[in-house]
Amino acid sequence: MDRMQLSVEARNTNGKGPARRLRARGRVPAVFYGFGTSTTLSISVPHRELDRAIGTNQLLGLVGLSEVTGKPGLLKAFQRD
Repeated sequence: MDRMQLSVEARNTNGKGPARRLRARGRVPAVFYGFGTSTTLSISVPHRELDRAIGTNQLLGLVGLSEVTGKPGLLKAFQRD
């Protein structure tokens, strides 16, 4: 089965202001929890790609960032306002 691909970018700022600027650019802030590691990685995902992934119940392929490229991801939770 082919995995849906999400292109991710690292983000090094957190908070309301940077998140709003990301959303204005069409990206959504997210957090990647790694396999067997206690560290988390703050990332951003394109809004359109994430919308397509929300309706699926499959593993997602993450590309674009060396820390996550090739690792499968699973959408655990999301919030909409």
